[in-house]
Amino acid sequence: MGKILVLEDKAIDRELIKHLLENKFPDYELIVEESEMACFYTLALERPDFLITDWEFPHNSLIENDQVFNRIIKFKGLVIIYSCHSVNRIKGLIAKKLGYIPKNFRIVNKLQKGGLIDSIIRYNSEKENGLIA
Repeated sequence: MGKILVLEDKAIDRELIKHLLENKFPDYELIVEESEMACFYTLALERPDFLITDWEFPHNSLIENDQVFNRIIKFKGLVIIYSCHSVNRIKGLIAKKLGYIPKNFRIVNKLQKGGLIDSIIRYNSEKENGLIA
């Protein structure tokens, strides 16, 4: 049906996301990367429909995190920022940086039960109904 690319540096979170998505979306090809460089290579090669990523990567400097973000905002599919940080804080930082929040961005707190799955279902529904190009 489609492809989902997950960029997550923490093994436990990778496994949790993998488990959630494989059970709910068995028809999707799931690609999981733990490094930014591997993710960007996979983005270019596989052209996934969805990108699920954390907001910050603690092993990166602020400049490196900014470079990762600058590449993510070019992605045309659904970007789900799946993070333990406050949704409002992330939205504020994105709006401050860009002046807006891209229509294809969804921010989901990892503690929000069902938030990840709901974001994908809602996006698919909006796309099917012509609300998203």
